[in-house]
Amino acid sequence: MFVDFAASVAKDSDAEYLNEDSYLFSLDGRVASLSDGASESFDSKSWAAILCSMSCAGLGVSPESISQAVKEYATIYDPSTLSWSKYMAFERGNFATLLSCEYNKERSEVEFVAVGDSVVIICENNEVTRRFPLDDPEQFNERPELLSTRNELNGFLSDPFFNTKHVLVSPVNSQTAVLLMTDAIGHWCYKAIAEGREEWRLLLSIDSVLEFNEFVLESRKDKLMNIDDTTLVRLRF
Repeated sequence: MFVDFAASVAKDSDAEYLNEDSYLFSLDGRVASLSDGASESFDSKSWAAILCSMSCAGLGVSPESISQAVKEYATIYDPSTLSWSKYMAFERGNFATLLSCEYNKERSEVEFVAVGDSVVIICENNEVTRRFPLDDPEQFNERPELLSTRNELNGFLSDPFFNTKHVLVSPVNSQTAVLLMTDAIGHWCYKAIAEGREEWRLLLSIDSVLEFNEFVLESRKDKLMNIDDTTLVRLRF
């Protein structure tokens, strides 16, 4: 598995340092991860980065691994040094999506674990074969399930049906392209496909960060894409 393209545009293109999306790839080319930190959180940028790091370390997504990530996040701040308002925000917790992709070369397959509305589109010979974990564009308007820095809010990880909802195993080959997207561009892509508009195919070929930035900013200007941190990762095999 290799990263064919990856780029991100902050909701405020003049303040890229505030981008709360995170993506990461393991050095052995086995794992790719993408996380979208929720804007209403205290510091979702750090939480998203920790989740991606945990995923690329091969720890998987489980009550144990997320609990370990929560402990790591807790070391960042000393609550006693925070102002009252920041302390209250810290106590409410931080939230983020996680999309983890683990490649099994021997089996020629990828296991996707998805929590939230960061999505994956799988294409064979430039045609869509699967969308996950959402099926249609209307679902982006629903409140997503997110991973929290408060363990008691991650109870869904222990649900016996967790794998049914959040895990997908898909075969891949040299003709496979996998698009990982946070919700703004994911919603745009789902709508384009549903409406039969061919411009979604740009995501299969774009290879310039500058071109990606221009595409995102123009789509926002034309009110075709929501103004939010926007990340695209394209994987090939």
